[in-house]
Amino acid sequence: MQKRQESTKNVKKRTVGGAAPKKGNGGTAKSKKSNPAGKREDFLDFQPKKQAPSKAQVHNKKKKGYQNGGSKKSAPVRPAREFAAMDAVVAFIGLLVLVVAVLTTGIYLSSAEVAKQKEAIAAVGKKLEQVGTAGEEILSAVARQREDAEDARDVSEAAPMEYEEKELETDMDLALKMTSVEKDLKIKFTNRETGKLVGNQAFTVSISGPVSKAASDDDKDGILYLADMTPGDYTVTVTGPDTVDGGRAAGVSGKVTVKDKIVYEQIDVADEVKKESEINASKEDTAVHEQAPAAPADTVEWVESTRTEIAENGGDAYEEVKKSDIPAPSAQAAAYGNAPFGERTEDAVWFSKEGVSGNDGDGQDAKKVEELQIPSSSMLKSGSTTTLSVTAKPEDAADISVDWKVAEGSDIVSVDEKGVITALKPGNAMVKAVARDGSGIESNLCVVMVVENENGGQETEGGSESSEQPDESQSASESAPLKDRNGARLYCKEGDSYREATAADYEGHDVFYRKKESVSYRYTGWQTIGGKRYFYDKNGNPVTGDQIIQGVKYSFREDGSLDGGNVMGIDISKHNGTVDWNAVKNAGVEFVILRCGYRGSASGVLVEDEKFRTNIKGATAAGLKVGIYFFSQAVNEMEAVEEASLTLSLIKGHKISYPVYIDVEAANGRADGLSAAERTKVVKAFCETVRDSGYTAGVYSNKNWFAEKMDTGAFGNYRIWLAQYTESPTYTGRYEMWQYSSRGTIPGIKGDVDLNICYQ
Repeated sequence: MQKRQESTKNVKKRTVGGAAPKKGNGGTAKSKKSNPAGKREDFLDFQPKKQAPSKAQVHNKKKKGYQNGGSKKSAPVRPAREFAAMDAVVAFIGLLVLVVAVLTTGIYLSSAEVAKQKEAIAAVGKKLEQVGTAGEEILSAVARQREDAEDARDVSEAAPMEYEEKELETDMDLALKMTSVEKDLKIKFTNRETGKLVGNQAFTVSISGPVSKAASDDDKDGILYLADMTPGDYTVTVTGPDTVDGGRAAGVSGKVTVKDKIVYEQIDVADEVKKESEINASKEDTAVHEQAPAAPADTVEWVESTRTEIAENGGDAYEEVKKSDIPAPSAQAAAYGNAPFGERTEDAVWFSKEGVSGNDGDGQDAKKVEELQIPSSSMLKSGSTTTLSVTAKPEDAADISVDWKVAEGSDIVSVDEKGVITALKPGNAMVKAVARDGSGIESNLCVVMVVENENGGQETEGGSESSEQPDESQSASESAPLKDRNGARLYCKEGDSYREATAADYEGHDVFYRKKESVSYRYTGWQTIGGKRYFYDKNGNPVTGDQIIQGVKYSFREDGSLDGGNVMGIDISKHNGTVDWNAVKNAGVEFVILRCGYRGSASGVLVEDEKFRTNIKGATAAGLKVGIYFFSQAVNEMEAVEEASLTLSLIKGHKISYPVYIDVEAANGRADGLSAAERTKVVKAFCETVRDSGYTAGVYSNKNWFAEKMDTGAFGNYRIWLAQYTESPTYTGRYEMWQYSSRGTIPGIKGDVDLNICYQ
C-alpha cells in the first residue's frame, strides 16, 4: 500500500470535538495483529469528515490552548465604572474600534498579519482599563467579532479535508517465493505487498525435509539458490534477522517440493527483471560476434518501388476529355437508375475482361486479382433492382470477372451473374463478389437495406413509379464515379498524378482525363504481382538469376519471380536504435527476429531489451513477420527456464510467425566456461519451455559453437539459425536460417544491421 504523507508546513492538525486519540487505545492510524503463522494486517484509520464546530466549542478550544500551540489571553477589562468626563475619550475609542474592525478583516491575509492584529488589540485593551461600561461593551463586541472571524478561518481550513490521514510506518510483510526445476531449490525473499525482492539483508534459513540444512544469502541480493538437493517435501523457515523494516522476519516459513525430474513450465520471474538503468550494461550486454567481413558488393542497384502507367507508345497513359463530352452527374444518375449507394448499367461490361490473354503484356505470368472493392451499402425499395459495380486491383489483372453471392439474407435479396440485386422483401442482407481467376479473392460486404415500397407497386430497372428517393441519395450521388458518355471512368489530374473523379468534382473542374485504351505499366524496385515477388532495375527490367541487392543475396527465376525458398530478413536489438519499420518493409525485408532481452554476462541478472516493446509494435504494424531471440547466459537448467519464462511473458499477446530462439555465443561472461553437455541441457530447457507454451523453438549460434560446444544431435526438430559470415556456409550440419552478414545496409536503419536468409 502506497504511503501518503500530508505536508505540515502550513497545516495545523486538530481533532474536532474532543481530545486526540491516544496511541494503543484504538486511536492509532495502523494496528498490528500477529498470529502463529506470522500473518499481519495493516489498517488505515480514517477520521470522519470534520463538521463546523459550534461557537461554544470554539471558545472552549481557545481556552484549552489549541490555537498556535499555546494559550490565548483576552484583553483585560475592569468592573463597570462611570466617567462622565470621558465622553470625548469614548468617542475617540469608538472611532478606534471602527479602525480595528477594518483591520480585523485582514486576518485571512497571512499569519504575520494575524500576529500584528493580536498585538494591536492587546495595546488597545491596556489603554482602556479606565474606560467605563460603554467602552467595555464595545471592546467586548470587538473581541467576539475577532473570535468569530478566527473560528470561521479555522473551519475554512478544515473544510476541504474529507479525512485526515496519519503518517504510517512502513512495516514490511516478508514472504518466501520458492521454485524447483530439478533437484534444486531457489528461495526468493520478497515484500508481500510490492512483490519485489528484499535486498541488503543477510537472510538465514533452516531447511527441514529429507535432508536438513542451514543456508544464508551471503551476497544479500534477496535470492538463495541451492543445487544438488535431495528430492522431496521441505519446510523453509527464516531464522534471521528477527525483523526487516519493522516487520517480522524470523519465523516466516513456507513449504516447497524439490522435483526429482525436470518439468519445462513457465514460472514467474517478474520480480527479478531489471531495467538497463539499474545495471552496468557495458559489463552485462557483451555478446561477441564473429569477425564479420564487409557485406558483399551489390550486383543490382537498389531503386525505390514505383508503378507508372504508360501508353503502348511510351507516352502519357491518360488523354484529356472536354467537359462537353461529359454528361452532368444528374443525367448520369438517371441513366443508372438514380439508385443511392450503388450504380446501374445495362450490360455491366466493366465487370469482366472477356477473352483476355493469359499474358499481361509485360512478359509476366497472367496476373491475378489482389483486391476487389464493391459499394459498402445500397438501399432499395421492395420489388426494385440495382446493379453493383466492382473495382479490381491491380488494374492490369488478366481476369477481373467475378461471381456474385448473397452472403446473408437470401430471403431478403437475390443477385444474378451480372451483379443485379433484386429486393424481395424489407430487411437487411449482405452481398459479396468473388474473383473467378482462381485467386480466391473476395470483396468487402455490401450491406443491402430493403425498405417497404409505399406505393405498393413493383419497381423496375428503370426506377420506381415515384421519383422520390431516400434522403441519402444526394450524398451518395456526390461520391459516385464520374464517367464519359461511353461509360469510361474519368480522372482528375493533381500535379503529376491522377485520381478517380467523382460527381462532386464536376462543377469544380474544367478538364478531365481518361485512360487510353492501350495502357501498360512500368515498374521499378520491389513489386508483388499476381502473388509473386519481383525486383525491377532502374530501367524497369525484372532481374533474374542470383543477385545481391543492398548486400542481400537473392535468387530469381527465369521469369523474374523470386525463388520462394529464399526469404530475406534481419535481426534487431536496442543497438540498432530507432527503426523506421515502414521503410524497412518497403526495402524488401519480409521478416525480423527481435531481441526481447538478455541475461547479464557478469551478474546474471535478467534484463528486458529497452527497445523491444517499441520494435515489436512497429514491425507488426508495418506488416513484417516477427520472430524472437533471447541472449542467454544461463549456467543451469533453472536459469534457462527463467530466461524462457521472461521471453514468454514479453511476447504474450503478440503475433509471432517465426521461431523463438535462444542465442548462445561467446560473451567473455559467466556461461562461456560451460561444458558441451551443460550447454546442451541449457538449450533444451529453454526450448522445451518455449514449446510447452505452443511456440516453435530454435537455437542461434555460430559454426564453431554448433560443431564443438553443443550436442546438436540432441536438439531434435529445434530450428537451427546459423551465423557464418562467408560467401556460402561451410557448416555441414542442418540449419533452416543463415545469418550471412552483420554489416548490411537497410533503409530505415542507421548503421550496420544483421542480414539473414530463411529457407522455406
